[in-house]
Amino acid sequence: MLKRTLSAAIGIPILIVMTWLGGWFLAALLAFLATLLLYEFFKMGSLLDIKSLKGVVWILAAGWFVLLFVGNTQYMIPYLILSFLVLVCVYTVAYPKYSWKDAAWSLLSLIYPVAMVSCLYPIREFLPNGELWALYCYAIVWGTDTGAFLIGSWIGRHKIAPLMSPHKSYEGAVGGLVVSLAVGTAFWYFFRLAPLWAILILSLGASFFAQLGDMFESTLKRTAKIKDSSSLIPGHGGFLDRFDSFLFAVPVIFVCLHYWIRHL
Repeated sequence: MLKRTLSAAIGIPILIVMTWLGGWFLAALLAFLATLLLYEFFKMGSLLDIKSLKGVVWILAAGWFVLLFVGNTQYMIPYLILSFLVLVCVYTVAYPKYSWKDAAWSLLSLIYPVAMVSCLYPIREFLPNGELWALYCYAIVWGTDTGAFLIGSWIGRHKIAPLMSPHKSYEGAVGGLVVSLAVGTAFWYFFRLAPLWAILILSLGASFFAQLGDMFESTLKRTAKIKDSSSLIPGHGGFLDRFDSFLFAVPVIFVCLHYWIRHL
C-alpha cells in the first residue's frame, strides 16, 4: 500500500501538470507512455508465442509521434492506413516467417497502446477549453475505477465473467457508472462547457468503455497467464494495468467532443 500511495503521489501530479501545459510537454508525456505501453504489449505477445514485427512497429510508432510533435494531426488517419499496408507488405514478403496472428498483433500494437493513448492530444490542443476536457478524461476514468472498486468490494455479488476477472461484478460496474454521473455533474456545475444532459450521456459512455477497457486488458492477461503486465510501477504492476481504462475511454470522449458536443 505504501508503494501504491507513493507511486500515485508522484505520478498523478506529473500527468496533470504536463497535460495542463499541453504542447510539447503533453506530446512528450504521451510518447513516453506509448513507449512503455508498447513494450509491455510486445512482452505479452511473446508470452502468447507471437512474433511481433517489432522493428517495423517501432519505426511506425516513431513516425506517428513525429506527426504529433509537429502538429500535423490531420495526416494521422492516412498514416494509420499506410501503416496497415506496410505491415501487410512485410508479412507477405517475409512469409512464412510470420503468421497472420503475428501481423494482426503487430497492427493492434500500433493502434491499442500508441494511437489510442494519443487521442488525449487533440482533445487538449484542438478543442475549445481543451485543458479542462483533458482533465475531465482523467476524472471520469479515475472516478469510474474508484466507484467500481469500492462498490464492488462492498456489495459485489454477481460476477460479470469469473474466468476473466473473479473480482469484477455487475454491482461494481453500476457503481462506476453512478460515480461517472457524479463526476460529470460536478464538471458541468463548475465549468458549464456543454449542456448537462450531453455531459451525462458522455460520462456514461466514457465510463462504460473505461470498464470495457479494463476487462479487455484483464482478458489479455488471463490468456497470457500473467497477473500484471509488468512491474514497472511499484505497487501498481504495469502501465497497461493502470491505463487500460484510459485507452478505451479517451478515444470515445474525443469522438464525442469532436463530432457532437462541440457543435451543440
